[in-house]
Amino acid sequence: MEELLGRLTALDPIASEGVKIITYFDALVQRQAGLEALIRGAAILAGSPAGFVAGGRRMRVTSAGARTREPVPSDFAGRPSHAVGAEGLVWLEREDETHANDEMILERAAIALGVTLDRLNGVATTSQAVETLLDPSSGADARKLAAVHLRLRATHEYRVLATPAGRPLDPGSHAPATRPLAPGGRMPVARSVAADGPHALLDTTVGILRATIVDADAPANTGTAARAAIPPGIVTTSDVASGADAGDRLGIGEARVPALLHESWAHAVIALRLTNARWPAIRADDLGVLADIARLADAADLAGLADVKAVGSVVASSRHAHELLESIAVTGSLRSAAADAGLHHSTVQAKAAEFSAALGYDLRTPAGRVRLTLALTLWQLASNRFD
Repeated sequence: MEELLGRLTALDPIASEGVKIITYFDALVQRQAGLEALIRGAAILAGSPAGFVAGGRRMRVTSAGARTREPVPSDFAGRPSHAVGAEGLVWLEREDETHANDEMILERAAIALGVTLDRLNGVATTSQAVETLLDPSSGADARKLAAVHLRLRATHEYRVLATPAGRPLDPGSHAPATRPLAPGGRMPVARSVAADGPHALLDTTVGILRATIVDADAPANTGTAARAAIPPGIVTTSDVASGADAGDRLGIGEARVPALLHESWAHAVIALRLTNARWPAIRADDLGVLADIARLADAADLAGLADVKAVGSVVASSRHAHELLESIAVTGSLRSAAADAGLHHSTVQAKAAEFSAALGYDLRTPAGRVRLTLALTLWQLASNRFD
């Protein structure tokens, strides 16, 4: 295939692009990518918003691949489109003239969507049932079939856990009571949360993630006294560590009945995106307005915001900058930040002055710490990936 691409590129650039498009969609089908991943791929390849309808499933994505809630157009006249099976349609929403590869992109996307619909409508396996249940475009009947296949009770509440695909949760284990902060302010790594429920690998805008459905009470049996020792939004478990890499992260969605588990999954992904080495496990229940900010922020260019760019530059400036910025943000004084980071007070004072100059506001004031906290949160949303 690579040799063929090389020859075609020399002879006909448009033809070589066509082979790349075929290879791209074939690879997605082989990976059993979901419907949203296929529509996102079509939009990104075409550089144009794209949409898809089939039965009760409807979705649109922007040219950057982000899901949008804008209604599906009622008139497709003049839009490049291609039928998907007997009742479906995939289309591009160009404002300019049709491009040379639009027809090929739509044709291969339609084939891939048809194969994927056949796979999802069959609900033949546990992973396919999970994917159907968590897909916001699934119809009510498909959700019911998936829930029955997974033996989920219609009126009982469950949660969805989001973890990086490369580090599955330990099967059959259950979360012990939450432990307080480890020395130096580090959180115990989330390794033993209940993970014996049905699961699937799902393609998202931040990478391929593992979705696991558990009973609503399973991942959060934490005591009030223990929770008082840690920041809101965090569920910690066993194995105190000096820090957690991206594979140790966990996002816990809000409790929902099976028909609404796609909402729990969306919340779990947001929670996962807000995790870091200090807080490797986060419950969506406790995020409050942060979850709303995250949902709104996805429609914006976070990386282009001045405060987010400034924080990113400071974080990149030294190995421990991110760690110290977090200590300053979550503690009430530089002395407390020094104790949290395990540094001398004078060192933190000097660093705070240096960071303040770089960021353009004073981190030593309450207003500065609020601004820093928000900037760090948005920076994590923009930069946290789990590829």
